[in-house]
Formats: sequence, structure tokens, C-alpha cells
Amino acid sequence: MWHAFFYRLKRLHGLNVSNAQHLWLLHELFLGQIESDCDTFQAEWNVHPISGEGHDQSPNDMRLMGQLKHGLYADNCEGVHPDIIRQYYGTAGRPIHCAPHQTGAGHPSDEVYSASGSTDGESDGEESEEEWEDINDAEDIGTEDLQELPQLIAADHDAHFHHKPVCVPKHASPFCSATLYDTFHQALDQV
Repeated sequence: MWHAFFYRLKRLHGLNVSNAQHLWLLHELFLGQIESDCDTFQAEWNVHPISGEGHDQSPNDMRLMGQLKHGLYADNCEGVHPDIIRQYYGTAGRPIHCAPHQTGAGHPSDEVYSASGSTDGESDGEESEEEWEDINDAEDIGTEDLQELPQLIAADHDAHFHHKPVCVPKHASPFCSATLYDTFHQALDQV
């Protein structure tokens, strides 16, 4: 509805979207009504039944049922770029290679397995220490590192959060004084 209205203003009445005073007038006259219409649309949309995957439930119903079934989800990484998440929480670094009989779960990295399956720490000749040279225990993340993680992320990516602001079209008031502004609104109220 609003798109058609503004298009008509442009086509029939000379609305110029590059003119700061025209944008100011649109904001002054219609912004409250546009926001109200958006709120109404959102409220109506969230209670309308969705067919198909929603099984005639509204978005509000699906959200409530999901919260009851699965609990509330708190996303600790909300608003963080996926590359940053991968860098700090992902699988960065050299991969650890395990022998065919090892799972890697629950075994210390310095434990050596023999062909018989014993873990006495001695090699039986078939395995060599060279297999374990690429494993670097210093790369393991300790609890101290995890406590400092937020500060590390902030320091590494400080430049990403202080970017130049996005240019917004000017919508400056065409009135040079408060008296003229008040006169405009008095005349508008009489119409």
C-alpha cells in the first residue's frame, strides 16, 4: 500500500526522493503511520495459521511448542561472523592422526600403543616415534586460554566493529526556526 502511495506521489505530484525536504516531509507526515502498519502486519502474521510444514499452526504456536519441547536456545555467538566463529571455536591447526586401532577419545596424546593393544608406553618396533612428531601438545587449548577468548576476539577484530557508518539520505527540516516549524504544524492541523 505505501509503495503504491509513494509511487503515485512521485508520478503525479512531483515527489523527489533526492530532495532532503521531500524526505523530511514524508517522515514528518507518515513515519508514525508506517511504523504502526508494520507492527500490525507483524502481529497479524505471527498468529495466522501456516499450512504444510507448520500443520496449521501459527508462527507463535510453533515457537512456543519448540521452546516447550527443546527449551530456550541462547546463542552465545549471535551477531558474530561465521569466519570468526570457525577461527576461535573450529578445528583450526594441524590435524591429529591416530593409528587405525585408536579413536582418539579418552587417550592421552603421549600414550603409545603396541600391536598387542597394550598401553605400556613402550613401542614394539612396528610403531615409531615419528608418527607422533606432528602432534603438538602446546596447541591444545587450556582453560586459561578459554577464559581469555573474549578479550582475544575483541583485540583481533576491533577494526571490524568500527567501520564507517552507512550513508543515510538527508531528511533535514526545511524550516530555519522553531517558529516556522510550529506555524507549519498549526496550518497542518487546520487541514
